[in-house]
This record gives sequence, structure tokens and C-alpha cells, in this order.
Amino acid sequence: MVNSKMVYSEDILGFSLENFPLYAFIFAYNESDIIESTIKNAFIQGCDKVFVVDHCSDDNTVEKAIDAGAILYDRYNSKYFEEDQKVLIANRCMDEVSSKVNEKHIWWLFIDADELPHGPFGKTIKEYIRSISTEYRVIGSTFLNHYPGNSIYKPGSNPAFAYPKAEMETLSYCNYNHMKHQLIRYDQDQSRIIIGPGYHIFACDSCPLVEPIHGIFTHHFPYRSINTTSNRLRKIILEDKLFKMKKKLKTTEKELAKNKSYNDVFRSNPDQHHWELRWQNIRQAYRKHKELYHWKELVPHEHAFFSGWE
Repeated sequence: MVNSKMVYSEDILGFSLENFPLYAFIFAYNESDIIESTIKNAFIQGCDKVFVVDHCSDDNTVEKAIDAGAILYDRYNSKYFEEDQKVLIANRCMDEVSSKVNEKHIWWLFIDADELPHGPFGKTIKEYIRSISTEYRVIGSTFLNHYPGNSIYKPGSNPAFAYPKAEMETLSYCNYNHMKHQLIRYDQDQSRIIIGPGYHIFACDSCPLVEPIHGIFTHHFPYRSINTTSNRLRKIILEDKLFKMKKKLKTTEKELAKNKSYNDVFRSNPDQHHWELRWQNIRQAYRKHKELYHWKELVPHEHAFFSGWE
């Protein structure tokens, strides 16, 4: 779903930022097995602070996040998952924190609790931002979905080492196959960028904005230990946490054609949410690694390096 009115890619040379804050935002629900790794990677990538919002986790996600160095920004006390509310909180966090920082430019990294990004060319994210022109205010990300094999992932380690087999995400929102646009720069003296649903899209009075041709790489780990993953998905389904999101998904064909709802791209079945499909296909997911390649074989060799970890 390419949106040329939102963003376009161009190679621009010019002055770069040397010193700037880089903050991360994470929204989490029952992610105690991976949250430590996600936060650890955010700091490795150069983040100065990591802000976490917890969505009524009943495990020790919050304790592990704080122990890993994150700041608990808020708790979202609702039974239901609502993407609209998630991004409202994400934008509120960005606005509140940035307005109190005595810096002209603040970069924000928006990630889910099972996502570990890194920069291209063997750089950390902060190193990469330092190497690009100040004309760029948004950076897209190429997505790799990883699947577990026979190795055991140890919480706190990089799951890409235990689960190296992956497939490239084909869904994209720009001409350079970026599935998300999760790096946003907050500028005190320019029009505000609003992060959108799923961190795929954004809005700004200055759109279309230019992004670098080379984005970051985000490694996605929706499946870890089969017991942990299945218990989490089962709880989401049985407690009907998707009720409000599914209600919004029941859009007419005419409205979908007109509005191109972001939710629809996740559904091979229009009556199901992608988490429901994960639950239904969980057994197949744990066999899928047999037909996949190592992630380093899927990206250009100059980017096949998990910066900060190796």
C-alpha cells in the first residue's frame, strides 16, 4: 500500500546532526519473555531513554522492563486492545516528553515489544541518523519476520541468534518496501509529525516528507517458546480482547475501497484479526523454519550485520 502523498524517498546530501536525544516508545502486554531483550537492543542502538506503556499485563513484564532500564510512562487500564488508543498514547508521550527537553531535535523510535531494529551498513540506529542529512525527519523500516527452530531463546539475549530463520515482509507503505515508518523526528520549530496506526503511517502538515532510500531493519519475533506464545494468544482470544478492534474491522467493501483501512491489510480473512490467525496456525508456524533461509541471506550483504550485537 504505497502512499506517495505521505512519503517519498530520495538520496540527499547535506549537514547531519551530531548530538541529539533518541528515545524509544514500547506498548506491551504480557511480554515478560522478550521485553528485556527489546529494551536492551533499544539501548544498544543508541536510545537515551526507553518509555514503556503497560496494557494490564498479569505477568512480570513491568518489573522486567524497569529492571532493564526502561521508564514506565503509563498503564493502559482497559480490557480491550485498541490500536487507535495505542497511537494516541504514543503521540502524547512523544509530545509531553519532547516539550520538556531543551533540544531542538528529538528522534523517536516506536516499536512493539517483540521488535528489535538496527541500522543499515553495520551501524546502530543512532550512528545511522548521525550519517544522514537533517532534511530527513522520518525513516522507514524493512521488516523480517522470524520463526523459531530447534534452538532455545534465552530472555535477555538477542532472539535473532536463536531464531535466525526468517521471511521478508512483503507489505509496504512506500516505494522502498518499508513496512513501518517507526523513526520520527520531533522538531521544536517545525510542523508536528503524528505517528499513525501500527506505526506504518504518519501525518504531517508538511507531507509528503522525504525519507532516506536506506531505512533501518526491524526483526520481528511474534513466536518464541511455544508454551509462552500459545498461552498469550489463547488469553487474548478467550478473553475477547480483540472485540473493539474487530468491530472496527467490519467495514463495508465500499468504505474499504475508499479509505484503504490499514487494518484490512492484515487480514486474509476479512472476519478475523491477524492475532486470531496466528492462534489458529500456531503449529504450522513452529514448523515453518524448515522452509526458510537465514535472515542474512535475505538482505544485501552490506546490511547483514546486527549492529551492536556482533
